[in-house]
Amino acid sequence: MLRAAVFLLLSFTFTSLLAFPTGVRLCRRDKRFVLAKTKWPNTRLTWQFRDPFGMFHNETQRAAARESFGDETFGRDKVDLEVLFAKYHHNDLEDFDGEGGIIAHSAYPTEGLVHFDASEHWSTDGREGLDLRYVALHEIGHALGLRHSTHPKAIMNPYYREQLSDGFRLSKDDIFGIKELYDNTEY
Repeated sequence: MLRAAVFLLLSFTFTSLLAFPTGVRLCRRDKRFVLAKTKWPNTRLTWQFRDPFGMFHNETQRAAARESFGDETFGRDKVDLEVLFAKYHHNDLEDFDGEGGIIAHSAYPTEGLVHFDASEHWSTDGREGLDLRYVALHEIGHALGLRHSTHPKAIMNPYYREQLSDGFRLSKDDIFGIKELYDNTEY
């Protein structure tokens, strides 16, 4: 179920964010999103899920994810994004510190990494652990080129606040940040 949630977020983020209506205006004084200096040259990204600790050992979970998200690249092909559950030192510039503290990190385009600390207790609803959907959506925002936002309801706010509810919607701040990067429409 956790693996399927990660795949769902990746799919939602890459295919749906640019589809939000363009008729909504955000006043200049309300703009709180901050953009990184880079963006992906295209909007269709390849990705690969790595789970060296076997956190997702249920074949039903893996089969559901493969069926729903056929864009995952298997094997040794070069991918745009590496989604990885790792512990402590894992061959990038930022080590994890065990349970608590740093729970995830990612890199701006075109570095291509979204890493989660496998020492944390993750859940898909945030009731019995960290909400993987919330953290993944935040980290994917960074991987797409968004920096932290000062808007209190933005997923890109730097502080982990709460679990995602079933009716969760991205804030206008998050949506306009992505549109600013990947859509040439004037607001």
